[in-house]
Amino acid sequence: MKKIGIIGLGKIGSQLAFEILKDNFISEIQIFNRNKNKTKALILSLEIAAVQYEKSVTVKEMDFSNINTLNLIIISIKELYDPRIKLSQNEFPDWFPRNLRYCGFFEDYPIIKSIAKKISDYNGIVAVITNPVELMAKCVKDNINSKQVFGLGSSLDSSRLSYVLSKYFGVKTNLTELLLFGEHGNNFSTITNLLPGRLKNNVYSDAINQSSIIGFELVKKIGYTLFDCIPTFIGDIKWLLGITNNKEFRSFSYPASNLIISHPICFNIEKKEFDMFSDYTNDESSKIFEMNKNLMSLYDKLTE
Repeated sequence: MKKIGIIGLGKIGSQLAFEILKDNFISEIQIFNRNKNKTKALILSLEIAAVQYEKSVTVKEMDFSNINTLNLIIISIKELYDPRIKLSQNEFPDWFPRNLRYCGFFEDYPIIKSIAKKISDYNGIVAVITNPVELMAKCVKDNINSKQVFGLGSSLDSSRLSYVLSKYFGVKTNLTELLLFGEHGNNFSTITNLLPGRLKNNVYSDAINQSSIIGFELVKKIGYTLFDCIPTFIGDIKWLLGITNNKEFRSFSYPASNLIISHPICFNIEKKEFDMFSDYTNDESSKIFEMNKNLMSLYDKLTE
C-alpha cells in the first residue's frame, strides 16, 4: 500500500484526496494547505468519509520533516483568483501568452518555487498539476533532489480527444492510440505511427480542433475544470506508482529527459528508469525540437 501527499487543497486537490481515499491502493494521505484551518477541516471530513466507505486509510497533515516516507507527492497549489477575471484585466507584457492556463503564472510561480524548496530533499515521485503544467514541473525539478518530477495534463488532452472522437465521429479509441506530444491544452499533436488506421485524416483534424478548446470552454463557463480531470489524473498517478502497467507508454511532461514539453514515456524495468518514445516521423521529431526550444525560451523569459 502506498503513501501519498497532496499539496494544495483547492477544487482539484481536495477532490483528488477524496477519490484516492475511496480507491484501494493507499494506506495514508498527508495533506497540506497554506490555510491551517482548511487543512484541519479537510482531514476531519476525509476521516469521516473513510469510515463511511470502510477504508483503513490514515489522513493527517503533511510531515515535511519525514517527507521521504511518501511514495508520491501531488502539487496542485495556486493563488486565489478567478482566471477569467485575471485574463480580462490584460495586465501582461506584449509577448505573454494570453490564455487561461498562463494568466496566473506570475502569482503561482513563486508559490510553486517555495513549495519545491520546502520539499527539496525529497527523492520520490512528484506529480505537478498546477498550470502551465510543463513550466511548473520544470520549476519543481530544478529545485528538488528527485529526478522523478512529472507534469500531468497530456493524458487529459488524450481523454478529451477520445471523447470527441466517440461522441461526434463514432470512433472508439483508447489512450494508448492517442498518445500526444506538445503543450497541455495549448499546442499538442498525436503520433502518426500510433494512430489507428480507422481514423481518417479529416476526422482526426476536426477532432483535434474540437478537443483542444474543451478545457478553455469549461473554465470560461464555470471558472475551473474538475470532473473530467480527476479520473485521468488518478490513472496517471497509478501509472507513476506502477500500480497499473507502466511498461506501456503514457504522456507526461518529464523535465529530467531534457524535454519540458509533454511526450510519451514508459518504465524500463531492467534499467529501472523511464524511457522516451522514439518512433517519430522526421517531421514530428523536428516539431518536437522546435516546440521544446520555444517553450524553454518562454520559461527563461518568464522566470528571469
